[in-house]
Amino acid sequence: MRKLYRFFCSARLAIVLLVYLGLFSIVGTFIPQTGQGIESPINAFLEVPLVASIVARLGLHDAFSTPFFVIPVLLLLLNTCACTIKRIQTARARQALVRSIQDFVKNTDSTVSDDEKNVDYLFMNKGKALGIEDSDGSLSSDTRYRIAGTLRGLMFKKIQEGQNIVWGSTSLWTLFASPVFHILLVVILVVIFGGRINRLEAMLVAQPGVSYSLTEENLSVQSRGVWYRFSSAPKTLTVLSIENDYVLDGQARGSAADIVIKDSGGRVIKSQVTYVNRPLTYGSHMIHAYDVGLSARFERYSVDNVKLQSITEPINLSGDDLEMIAENAAHVFLPIRIEIQDEEGSYFVFHLMPDIVDGAIVPGNKIDAYGLVTLTDSEMNPLVESEVIEVGQSYPLPDGGYMRFVGVDEAVSLLIADDWSVLPLYILSTMAIIALAVALLASPRLCAVWYDEARGEFRYLARFYRPHALDSAQVAQALTKSLSQGDNDQRQERG
Repeated sequence: MRKLYRFFCSARLAIVLLVYLGLFSIVGTFIPQTGQGIESPINAFLEVPLVASIVARLGLHDAFSTPFFVIPVLLLLLNTCACTIKRIQTARARQALVRSIQDFVKNTDSTVSDDEKNVDYLFMNKGKALGIEDSDGSLSSDTRYRIAGTLRGLMFKKIQEGQNIVWGSTSLWTLFASPVFHILLVVILVVIFGGRINRLEAMLVAQPGVSYSLTEENLSVQSRGVWYRFSSAPKTLTVLSIENDYVLDGQARGSAADIVIKDSGGRVIKSQVTYVNRPLTYGSHMIHAYDVGLSARFERYSVDNVKLQSITEPINLSGDDLEMIAENAAHVFLPIRIEIQDEEGSYFVFHLMPDIVDGAIVPGNKIDAYGLVTLTDSEMNPLVESEVIEVGQSYPLPDGGYMRFVGVDEAVSLLIADDWSVLPLYILSTMAIIALAVALLASPRLCAVWYDEARGEFRYLARFYRPHALDSAQVAQALTKSLSQGDNDQRQERG
């Protein structure tokens, strides 16, 4: 058990784990992760059959949830916990020594036992000899004064004198800076883990003037922690307006959206113009507006004409679509694919067919939009023949319900993150940095000097708990010089 404890207390283990996790994270950033839809600069390499097979078998498309990442993180957490326990034990032992000296200084009355008055009993013979004998055979007041002056000259700021001992100390409260830093580090790792399993990342394509309830049905979930639960009283999001060339204080900010968040009772929680690098935040939510473009909106109804879902999907233009628009092509197919989630796993597919004038989509087409709709399987193979659908018309679905085409309009793509751990991590990280700075920059130290009657000599004990320009030998040299000078002065006075 002790060997296992020493293993987890090892600094080498921490260094190895940190290096491994750093390298693994670099690899993970180059491999496209599930749900991100981001192209990697090494896509050509990843498409090699052997490489693709290895990446798939190791689960590297979800790299930060694989055992290759989770297990080292847990080992690092255990290593940090073990180091924290060790640091606390060391700090308590050092504090116990300080308290013992303080108690000894105070206990000078006749009710204290001889053992408690014996300094060597206190330090268990840890002190070192200065090689000087006191002519008085005791720690006189003049001698205590000279020792105190010497310790002050050595930058021991706090000096205390007892009948049989003089001791000085500096910044002893910082002995617990290192344990506090390690405790905060453990808490940070726990908060990171807790935040990950309670985190949500989702997409919402929102058209102006339409209110969207922030529920699982209306959001396109990108990633979701295993313990995350949607609120039973969901908030409502409304985009009041969209501006493609937003200017603030004379600086162009790009595309922007004026967003309002309301609670379930209709009370406004927050309203803000959101653009790149200025997300809307409230509570644990953070909403980024990162893209503006056309979108098509549909409403799904049950067989009993009950509205089940409001769906807004972006209309993505591919390179071929842009070339066809530039060439004033008569028909451009801009597909939208919506999963029906029925027993057959079919999809509702809509192709917008806009009018093109001078290489651009006619704005008025947003009102008079029409397109082709069909049902396909998961491989995009048509299950039925395509039909033309216009604004306000409906298309029957296999479950007996139908999909209603509401229209085409500008929309903003929003990335919504719900993560309660962000604010605590900022606070904890700041506290940890302060504790680390104190632990590294402070130099707690103490020095005790007493006269050993049994040995007939002065003895001292010096402890430096951080690297310091001053060392034990220099302290002994300064004390020896001071006490020797005082002894010579006394001899001259007597002579």
